[in-house]
Amino acid sequence: MRNLKDTFLACVFLMMGPALWAETKVLVHTDDNGVAVSGYDPVAFFEGGEPVKGLVEHRFVYKGALYLFESRNNLEAFAAEPERYEPRFGGFCPVSLSEESLKPGDPEKFRIVEGELYLLHDTAAVESFEAERLSFSDRFWKQQVEKHGLVYAPAISTP
Repeated sequence: MRNLKDTFLACVFLMMGPALWAETKVLVHTDDNGVAVSGYDPVAFFEGGEPVKGLVEHRFVYKGALYLFESRNNLEAFAAEPERYEPRFGGFCPVSLSEESLKPGDPEKFRIVEGELYLLHDTAAVESFEAERLSFSDRFWKQQVEKHGLVYAPAISTP
């Protein structure tokens, strides 16, 4: 009996092993309710050039975080290309990353550079970001994801 159980468990592990190995760590800044970008619509930054609060009836889960949108059209745009609209560095401030810390970005203090959304944590970070056009290394981000990130296995989500 024990042999059969051990064999079964080994088979399950071997079948699930590749799926477990495919998991990657992600780090997304969310509020206590799991909402990303402080409830702002990430597509609106690109479409309207300003922060706009999303509505709970237009929601989408991506990388374990809940994103809200002002309209069904924005939700569908995000669902089709989430990597295009999600904030760089999981919504954490890139200036704080260059200082090897994690500070959440403020959607009211955003910049779009080369088609990517950056959320900065305060006015000094905005000034530093603009003045120096800092070239933020992915190395700092990878260190923070490794240290603080959670393992996330993508689930199928529909708009």
